[in-house]
Amino acid sequence: MKRQYKFTALSAVLFCLIGLLYGCTRDNEIIIPETSVNPPATDYSVAIGDEVTFTGQNMHLISKVAFDNQVVNITTEPSNRSQTTLIVAVPDNFEVTQHISVVATYNSVHKLTLSDAFEVVVPGVTADVSSATIGDKITLTGKNMHLITKVNFGDQVVSFDPNPDRSHTSLMVTVPSTFDVTKKVQLSVTYTTNTVNVSNDFEVIVPPVIPTVTTVLEGEVGTGAIITLAGTNLNIIKKLMVNGQSYEFTATATSLSFNAPEDITENLVIDNVVLVYDNVLGDNQELAVSGSVTVKPTPTLPYVLWEDIELGSHGTENAFFDVTNGRTMTPCDVIEHKEWVTFAMDNTSGAPTARLLNPANIGTNLLNSQFCNGTALNLNDYAIWKESTQTTPFKKVTDDALIAKVTNGEITNIRDDIGDVKASDIKTNTPTVAAGEVYYFYHKEKFGLIWVKQLNIQTDRKLNTIIMNVYYEK
Repeated sequence: MKRQYKFTALSAVLFCLIGLLYGCTRDNEIIIPETSVNPPATDYSVAIGDEVTFTGQNMHLISKVAFDNQVVNITTEPSNRSQTTLIVAVPDNFEVTQHISVVATYNSVHKLTLSDAFEVVVPGVTADVSSATIGDKITLTGKNMHLITKVNFGDQVVSFDPNPDRSHTSLMVTVPSTFDVTKKVQLSVTYTTNTVNVSNDFEVIVPPVIPTVTTVLEGEVGTGAIITLAGTNLNIIKKLMVNGQSYEFTATATSLSFNAPEDITENLVIDNVVLVYDNVLGDNQELAVSGSVTVKPTPTLPYVLWEDIELGSHGTENAFFDVTNGRTMTPCDVIEHKEWVTFAMDNTSGAPTARLLNPANIGTNLLNSQFCNGTALNLNDYAIWKESTQTTPFKKVTDDALIAKVTNGEITNIRDDIGDVKASDIKTNTPTVAAGEVYYFYHKEKFGLIWVKQLNIQTDRKLNTIIMNVYYEK
């Protein structure tokens, strides 16, 4: 009984194993795909990116196809695929043309050789030209051009997104504008990761940058006037020559400006303007500007005009005015140059007003409010103000025509403009002023005019200020 049990057990095990193997073999015989390559595998060549059609039985069970070591996974559910046909694109990352084997995997683990004489061709790509200027378009021709992801012009890259809607046989690409000099570069294209050389000596041409000027010099300008030239590429100008002399200038791509000379006493004709620049053709290239312009000297005015002078009152740092230099004077300035004091500002002790003050009428109250390094000014030290050449009397202007000339900036010659007014007519020492008024004054045997533009009256009269324009004969 013991041997019979063992035999029976052994027989049972063998029976089950045989049955299992028989069942598996039968199942596999039923579902093994029967495949062929269409066209036949012999001498069959395809380019990277081309689609290959495999036909047979149970093709829907294939889960991936390996082209040598490049694997294409079939992700569509078997129930949604054809049982007799499988279309697969040849991977585009082969770098050279070569013969390979093609192996399919079915039921996830079983392998079936579809072809062992399969040639994958890396297609050649050609350019329609051997050279091109930056910014120009060139056409590349080949196979599966829609799969190209980038085109290299040397180290300059033009990128593309793979797109089945693009042409499969040609690709138009713009030569990058980032080159700064003409050079020969390697031109290549990339299919995902595979790079195909197009040319080793494709010439990228950078045309020379040449400036142009569209302005023709003409007419007349005053001294110091800004002369502007219009054109193109003017930002590469490195030197400006005017009548043989180097001039300072400012430039953009479309304009160049320089100043007419100021220190001339007679008409100057500018008729020789040359722009100097460098480019790929060579250094110190020259561009001459057409035409001429006449610079006329500014007429010398017989007077000085000091504008928007702010004169302060007692206890301020600007209560004194120096008409010779057009400035207010601090107490320390007065100590050093008391002979320059033309007039001062005072305030009344009554209603808050402001008045101009002849130096001859400067008194102790004003001086004692002025401190230089902690010490008040002393009237005894300023006897010079009593001299006739130091005094400055005033007179209010009532001539509307003269007032209009002053306020409109139309004074040409003070003596001519004031008409018959004589020095002896100007004799008010401390006129109380109002905004908008104009006053004559006479100082060191010269006439002047004061326009009180603004009067700022404060509750604290020491804060009063006068804003004025002052004309004075030279």
